[in-house]
Amino acid sequence: ANDFFQATAFDKHTGKNSAAISFWLNPTNTGYLLWADQFALIQMENNNRFRIRWNLQGDWRGTHTTANNSITLNEWSHWIFSFNEGVTKIFKNGTLELTGTDLQKVFNENPVTIKVGTRDASNGVRGTVDDFRIYNAPFTEAEAAALYNDGLGDFNASLRTNVSIPYLTEWKDLSGNGRHAKGPNYDSSPALVPGQLNGKPVVRFDMGDAMSIADPRP
Repeated sequence: ANDFFQATAFDKHTGKNSAAISFWLNPTNTGYLLWADQFALIQMENNNRFRIRWNLQGDWRGTHTTANNSITLNEWSHWIFSFNEGVTKIFKNGTLELTGTDLQKVFNENPVTIKVGTRDASNGVRGTVDDFRIYNAPFTEAEAAALYNDGLGDFNASLRTNVSIPYLTEWKDLSGNGRHAKGPNYDSSPALVPGQLNGKPVVRFDMGDAMSIADPRP
């Protein structure tokens, strides 16, 4: 399917000299991950590498590409494309992959339409994109490593669900609202089956298994 996300009148970068784009990606085929005329393009090319171009001071500037096969199909990875006063840094899984430079240092003044997962609704990257973000500040190497966090991301660690046990007795709410789902007891809680979906565990509800969320209203 040619699914994509679009946001119009985006202006958080206009006239600034720094920005960053980050996301998790599990691709099944190549294509455009981001198209935003007068801001940036990110494309996964046929040799399984990324290229990025920034639109600076009125025109598209230099092409910055990662190494061939720096992207693995059907495997999750985290990417950061950071720009600061003409210097582009690309991070994969918290580690610096590439540093490139452009003579121009400032983004255009015009708001833009951002398309994630396509360029013209037919040539987008295939697979799954998660936690897509745009920042109006660059990343240091320490910040990139902290955002990747050994594959855990930057969500609150205290809200992480324990997946090292055979049965799921508590499924924590990442929103911070405290609406955690709980099983009635160990025997009636759903099973955690490791490595079933892209190396991640899945929850299996058998007959009689249940979890409930307490009503937070007074």
